Amino acid sequence: MKVLVIGGSGRVGKGAVVDFVNSPNVSEVVIGDINAEEANRYIEKVGSNKLKYEHIDLKDYGHLISIMKKYDVIANAALYSSVVDVTKAAIEAKRHCSDAGGFYYHSIKQMELHEAAKKAGITVLMGMGTSPGITNVCVRYGADKLDEVDEIHISASGTMPKPGSKVTGRGMTIRTGFEELTDRPMVYQDGKMITVQPRTGEEKVVFAAPLGERTVYYARHGEMATLPGFRGAKTVDFKIHFSPEGMQQMRILDDMGLTGTNPVKMGSVTVVPREVVLQCLCSDPKETKPPEGIDITGNHVVVLGKKDGEQVQYSYDLVGERNFQYGNAKTGIPLSIGCQMLGNGEVKEKGVLPPEVCIEPEKFFAELRKREGFILTEEFKRIRAL
Repeated sequence: MKVLVIGGSGRVGKGAVVDFVNSPNVSEVVIGDINAEEANRYIEKVGSNKLKYEHIDLKDYGHLISIMKKYDVIANAALYSSVVDVTKAAIEAKRHCSDAGGFYYHSIKQMELHEAAKKAGITVLMGMGTSPGITNVCVRYGADKLDEVDEIHISASGTMPKPGSKVTGRGMTIRTGFEELTDRPMVYQDGKMITVQPRTGEEKVVFAAPLGERTVYYARHGEMATLPGFRGAKTVDFKIHFSPEGMQQMRILDDMGLTGTNPVKMGSVTVVPREVVLQCLCSDPKETKPPEGIDITGNHVVVLGKKDGEQVQYSYDLVGERNFQYGNAKTGIPLSIGCQMLGNGEVKEKGVLPPEVCIEPEKFFAELRKREGFILTEEFKRIRAL
C-alpha cells in the first residue's frame, strides 16, 4: 500500500507518518507538504527508506489531483479547513481518503459531497482522529448493543503532563484551541439542534486515572456534525475541560471585544478583531514552538438507551499518551488505522462517511490494541426503578 500524507510535517501528520512506516502492509509513505525543510528534517529523524517527500500546495488544485493519483490512499492531516477541498480532489482522483475532522462547519459542507464520492466509487472517511474518531467508534460499539439509543454524551479531559515528564509548547494549533473557547457550541436537545453560549453547561466528569475529576463545558466539535440523531438519539452533546487560566483569558478578551468576528474600521484598514489576536499569537515564538515531552489526554463517552425494555448505559474511557517526539500520535494513529482499513478493502460503504457508519468497531479496536499509548475501557450499568 502506497500512502500520501497531506500535511505530513504537521503535528498530526507526523504521528500518522510514523504509524504508516511501522505498518508492514504499507510499502511507501510520502509526506505531501509545502514545508520542504520540516518534512525533510522529519524524514531524516525517522530514518526509514519507506519515507519520501513530495511538494504539495493545496492552493494548486490541479497538481494536488495529479499527485493523489500516484497513491493508493490519502491521509489528510492538514488544517481542518482543508477537508472540503481535499475531499473534492480525492473524488476527482478517485482515491480513498481520510482526515481528522472538519471541526463541525467544514464537516457539514464535506458531507454535501457524499453522492459525488459514492458515484466515484470511493470512501472519504471523515473525522478519523481521536475525537472525533475513536469517540465515534465507541458510540457505534455501544449503540450496537442497544435496542434503542436515547442519549450520547462525549467529554474531553484537556491535557496533563505524563507523571515524570515535563511538557513545553502547545499540543494543538492555536486556532483550534481559540475557537473551542470562543465559538458558539452546537447541542442536540429533544431532537433539535440548538446553539448555546461558549463555556457554558458546566459539569463535573470523572475521567480515567490519572486524569480524575474535571470540570467540562460545551464546545464546538466535529462529533456534533454526524452523531445527532444516530440510531434515533434525541440528545447529543460534546463538552471539554478548559483550564481556569484559559477561561479567565477568554473572558477578558470577550469583554474587550477581541474575540469578535465583525469587521472593524481602523483608519483606512478594516480588520477582524479575533483574526488580529490570532495573528499576534501565531507570531509569538513561545506560542508556536513545537511541543516537547509526553502528555496525557482522555475522553469519556456515554451511550444511554434501552435493552429488553430496561434503561442501560455503556460508558467508554480512553486515555492516550502523546509523545511529541513524533508529533501527535494520539490523533495520527487512528487516522493511520482508518486509512489502512480503507486501503485493505475493509470499508465496503462508499461516499463521505463518519466512523460510526462505516468502521467495524472490533476490527478497529484490535488494531488500536497493537499500538502503545492507548488504554480504552468499557463500563456497563443497568438503571431501573426498585
